[in-house]
Amino acid sequence: MNDVFHEALGQFVLVYLDDFLVYSKTEAEHTQHLKWVLGKLREHQYFARLWKCHFYKRELEYLGHIFGNNGLKVDPKKVTAVQEWPVPQDVGQVRSFLGLANYFGRFLENYSTIVAPLTALTRKGWAWEWTSDYQQAFEEVKRRLTSAPVLVLPDLGKPYEVVTNASTVGIGAVLLQEGRLVAFESRKLSPAEQRYTTTEQELLDVVHALRTWWCYLEGVDFVVTTDHCPNTYFSTQATLTRRQARWAELLSGFTFKIRYRAGATNLADPLSRQPIGEATGLMVF
Repeated sequence: MNDVFHEALGQFVLVYLDDFLVYSKTEAEHTQHLKWVLGKLREHQYFARLWKCHFYKRELEYLGHIFGNNGLKVDPKKVTAVQEWPVPQDVGQVRSFLGLANYFGRFLENYSTIVAPLTALTRKGWAWEWTSDYQQAFEEVKRRLTSAPVLVLPDLGKPYEVVTNASTVGIGAVLLQEGRLVAFESRKLSPAEQRYTTTEQELLDVVHALRTWWCYLEGVDFVVTTDHCPNTYFSTQATLTRRQARWAELLSGFTFKIRYRAGATNLADPLSRQPIGEATGLMVF
């Protein structure tokens, strides 16, 4: 299917194996897109079963998620399955629970931190004992899913804002369009990174965010918002360390303005202070 629809992938068609989704901004545009897709199916002699097709829907379940006018959200049926999951009685049941819950990790802030106790329980050689820590993590995943955010599908015609904040233990960033959430990202600092100066930790945060979201940010103008004022004039510094010079070279590949916002009003602040274990984030694809 990727070969059949390669011209439209990322434009108005999503493909997963033999399932595909056609999306459009208006009904008239959708009609044109459907004609093009059906024409390609005919050209390659593929057939779509009518009973499996849905046309002109404003909201649709696809790959376990709900796509709609407002963005991407968790499928309530899948949430119910997680919420009704019985307390695990062995490691195998924990793995089964995580197999379903992990699918929605992208919707939950600091998900890896929440499930860390359960993940540890599945490690080889870990003695089985269902303690209050495991029960608390188990219940917290269920609770968080009931209020999972709706993620905005990126609009190529709207400007992006990257909001960053670093702490002594981690870095965090949020990707926004007109104040609405597109993605968030956080990770712990390594022992070496924890020894960086505050300015370097804050700059590392910007570098990490732009590396993570390059597919959105490359070739467009955007704003980086930081709560560390010295970073607003980083590009004009006369002297750079070797590490800073490497970062400056990477940043030069993007077109952005950097502005200061106090930490008390910085959306990324809590992400940096409760970072997830690895560089795992929340993003709409």
